[in-house]
Amino acid sequence: MSRAFIGMPAFPVGAKEALNNPQLRSNLRHATTTIRDKRARVIAELPDWEDLRLSGAAIKDDVGRHLDRYLEQFEAEFTAAGGHVHWARDAAEANRIVVDLVRATGETEVVKVKSMVTVECALNEALAEAGITALETDLAELIVQLADDLPSHILVPAIHLSRGEIREIFLEHMPWAVISGAAPRERGVSAMDSVDKYLFSPYGLHLNWPAYSKPDDDIGYVTRVYKGIKENAAIFSHPNGWPIIAECILGRGERAMKFYNAILPYNQNDIIEIREAEPYSYCQFIMGRDHTAFGRARHPWLTGTAGWMYTAATRYILGIQTEFDGLVVDPCIPGDWSGFQVSRQLRGATYEIDVRNPNGVEKGVQSVMLNGRPIAGPVPFQPAGSTNTVVVVMG
Repeated sequence: MSRAFIGMPAFPVGAKEALNNPQLRSNLRHATTTIRDKRARVIAELPDWEDLRLSGAAIKDDVGRHLDRYLEQFEAEFTAAGGHVHWARDAAEANRIVVDLVRATGETEVVKVKSMVTVECALNEALAEAGITALETDLAELIVQLADDLPSHILVPAIHLSRGEIREIFLEHMPWAVISGAAPRERGVSAMDSVDKYLFSPYGLHLNWPAYSKPDDDIGYVTRVYKGIKENAAIFSHPNGWPIIAECILGRGERAMKFYNAILPYNQNDIIEIREAEPYSYCQFIMGRDHTAFGRARHPWLTGTAGWMYTAATRYILGIQTEFDGLVVDPCIPGDWSGFQVSRQLRGATYEIDVRNPNGVEKGVQSVMLNGRPIAGPVPFQPAGSTNTVVVVMG
């Protein structure tokens, strides 16, 4: 069944719920005021605006009254031009036609444009059930899709969301879309490429960018924070570990190390006059590129960053993870690393791990040997007190 609002819930019920939502009312007030102001400025430029409006309304009414005739006329002319028109009796048949057309090509992704009809038909859901990913070309439709929401306006689908809410949607759906496994690889790569392109700096990844430059109560507190500080487009340290993990999941060791090295305090020791903080402590934030003191770190120790960076480095870059039935070694490293050695103690046993990378790959395990014997799957847990040699060859 479609999730679209076609008379359901009943308007009085939906209206009451919406009117009791102060954030929604604030969002719509801001959006509609902006739209009306822009409309008024354009209207003022046209002396015959009212005549044009009436003419457009008359055309629209005529098309509506004779829609059957115009549709048949369109089919005839479109077919003559080499196209093919499909007719469907209901939403289920329309969805089936689209799914069959995609399947006939052998593809698993489609590019889709904004359409309220496809929302009402629940086309995205039908495609997903068929194992087909719909990629939206309209930004507002993409925002709604990422939020697992529904469009609220035929022309401005995300009119009910504030810029602050949209910022949070994109923040959560870049690294976490990859980490959670929700995003197909192609979309995960695209999201993380955007992180690198727009948020990376020599001192770490910005929380968002560009910074808000003027207060906006409809968005909230973040707009009142000075540009490049804390939540307003600073390099907020705590979430910097997440993109590293995401890049390792995507198998891009070069990019993961690039992110890791940028925010590593030790690597900023030689620029202490810029950093102005201890070279052995992660700080809560580093001032972003929109601040005059770009690169200056503040609030050392006041962050959980160290825990996330330790996780990113040991479990994802070095790739040493414990699972229910053993120890997994699946590194993601720069291609120019020839290998590395790690000593891991687990359940009273010691594992001397030697990772070799003869082919210069960033991800992938070719073989694993435990105490001189090849094994498949995780390294089995060994007896307490034992010392074991694990050789992992990447490839």
